[in-house]
Amino acid sequence: MAIGRLAIGKARIRNLEIDNLTVRNIPGERSFDHDAGGRSDVAMTTADVAQGYVSLCRRGEFDEAMARFFSADHVRFEPLDVREPPIEMHGMEGIRQGSREFAEQHEIQDVEVDGPFVGGMRFAVGFSIDATFTPTGRRATIRKLDVYTVQGGAIVRSEVYYSAPPLSAR
Repeated sequence: MAIGRLAIGKARIRNLEIDNLTVRNIPGERSFDHDAGGRSDVAMTTADVAQGYVSLCRRGEFDEAMARFFSADHVRFEPLDVREPPIEMHGMEGIRQGSREFAEQHEIQDVEVDGPFVGGMRFAVGFSIDATFTPTGRRATIRKLDVYTVQGGAIVRSEVYYSAPPLSAR
């Protein structure tokens, strides 16, 4: 029997108490709904968050992916160069500003997304970004691996690792 997004499977009812209640996808129903703030009314698993986030990234909807899945107090850890200390940004405004600056300085030809690779409260996603650094006209493929930590159905931390520094740091 289906009740909204809840399904009772092999449940016994004893004095109106349900012994076995599970949450699962019901054919024809969305597995989660988002309110205007982008948060789920039921905490999503790490796998749910990872799949939703990667799905938006594959469509090129990076701003929507951040708005929907990053927590308001998100922390981004980014070691741009092994010779310099890593940059750590706190809060969404700083992260959005960094994304805007990247978009202003790069012409993106293509983005490939690999993953997600889920384990426990974390998941990883590989990105290959074919981009031209507009101030120099230099074109290259930026390869990076992002490792995300999920708590309470939201991404609370991202760690970014590059195979080579971004074009702006070269």
